[in-house]
Amino acid sequence: MSTLISPTPDVIAASYAGALYGLELSNTDIVVVNSTAAANGGNINSLLNSVFNADFSSYTNAQVAAIVAHNVGLAGTLATAATVYITDTLNAAVPGTQGQTIATILRLFAGLTSDPTWGAAALAWNSQVTTADNYANNAANMTRAPLSVGFTSTLTGTGAIFNGGIGNHTFNGTASDGGGGASGNTFNGSYFITGGAGVNTLNISPNFAIGAGDAVTSLQTDSIWAHVSHIQNVVIATNAGAQNITTGADFNTAFAQGINLMEISSGGAITDDMSSFSGAATLVTSSGAGAQTITTGSGLATVNATSTAGALTINGANLTAVIATTTGAGAQTIGTTNGAALVTVTATDVSGSQTITSTSPLAVSVNATSVSGQQSITTGLGNDIITLSNDTAGATINAGAGTNTIVLGVGHSAVDAITVTGLVGARDNITYFSLSVSDTLALGTTVVLTSAQLGGGFTVTNGIATGGTNVAFMAAAESSTTAGVVAHNDGNNTYVVASDGSGNSAHASIIELVGVNTATAVGGGGATAIHIL
Repeated sequence: MSTLISPTPDVIAASYAGALYGLELSNTDIVVVNSTAAANGGNINSLLNSVFNADFSSYTNAQVAAIVAHNVGLAGTLATAATVYITDTLNAAVPGTQGQTIATILRLFAGLTSDPTWGAAALAWNSQVTTADNYANNAANMTRAPLSVGFTSTLTGTGAIFNGGIGNHTFNGTASDGGGGASGNTFNGSYFITGGAGVNTLNISPNFAIGAGDAVTSLQTDSIWAHVSHIQNVVIATNAGAQNITTGADFNTAFAQGINLMEISSGGAITDDMSSFSGAATLVTSSGAGAQTITTGSGLATVNATSTAGALTINGANLTAVIATTTGAGAQTIGTTNGAALVTVTATDVSGSQTITSTSPLAVSVNATSVSGQQSITTGLGNDIITLSNDTAGATINAGAGTNTIVLGVGHSAVDAITVTGLVGARDNITYFSLSVSDTLALGTTVVLTSAQLGGGFTVTNGIATGGTNVAFMAAAESSTTAGVVAHNDGNNTYVVASDGSGNSAHASIIELVGVNTATAVGGGGATAIHIL
């Protein structure tokens, strides 16, 4: 699937044309782009470079940079900073490759949507590129068109009517509890905002300087959204002030088509109760020391949350994906009260604990990094992939049933405890399981099988079977009529089988310990034993 940070050739071309020419390509243009890509393994760099060299060879790099900064919608200090960066990057590029260099710069810009400084501009630009790409891929559009641009309006809070037409429009309003400042809140429910046909953004900021803990922006009165429609992006920035959002019927109506919500607070907490929201939601949040508590609703939802020290608590009825980043000691709690739809989690923490829970029956991917915080990961019935960091505080993992892949932290120094849904046909693959650290397996039984209980074809010493092939061992262990655990080393890996004693191989669980080939016992103590619980 194409995204603006992993784009297909048509999206690259749409972004390129918008940034350099202020144009939306025609369908005829996009056919040429796709043909070029098909002939070059999906790559259109030669086309981009050829067009650039033909049209901009007489321009200085600084002039090109200024054009790009203007066309992507930057102004003021952002435009100045972008112009310097683009100029320096073009100066450093290999001669003749400036076209593809511009495309790379645009791709990097598209990925800044969660950045406190560049995020709003990147979000607006991405919306314009999406509109341009849709235009170019419509076979009816045989001519190029000006890049859809819109106006910027400042709310007055006096019942004014703001109607957008074609183009992407921006509406700026203020809101703070108590309506601080002489002008009061301009985002107050008295206006009528209709975004129009484009991709439109509502910016909400305090109307006076907020010091740490001085004020809160609470958008908990549902009627404040009663006269809002056709707005796709909402950006709330409160400096050090906290933010509170509670959704209701009016919010649902206003954003029935879905919402991209960005919230930025340098110090205050962010609390979003969107449990009643039924539309699709993409949340990008950023806070300093303030904690974040985010609950999404029944619509498909993704969350990208960043904090320096505040705790992150993220749940939701149809929450499907989470990216959580904490650069300090704040704990992360994801999916613990409602993780039924959660299938993708990427969590990074420095010293805070991580608790991640998904009960989804689908395949789940969890990638959790914590330098010194305790980790607890629980997944459901699907074939899950769990990847942990090089932790020093230990991890507790329950991957549920299914065929699961678990990668522990290479060189981890604290005990990792893995629970396998034993005796029900689990098939797990574990990498970096450590005997010396005394990592543990909970398999549903601690009984160690004997040679006789494997049918007599193997010598079993302290739970380690020798003699015979690994295939023969698996067949014997899985069909044992005694419930218990036994292991076999094939010279590279160790295979631990937990039998339920039914003689039915489908009921037994198999755990492959990748790279473990020195185990001398199952269940006992010592640095060469596989510890079972």
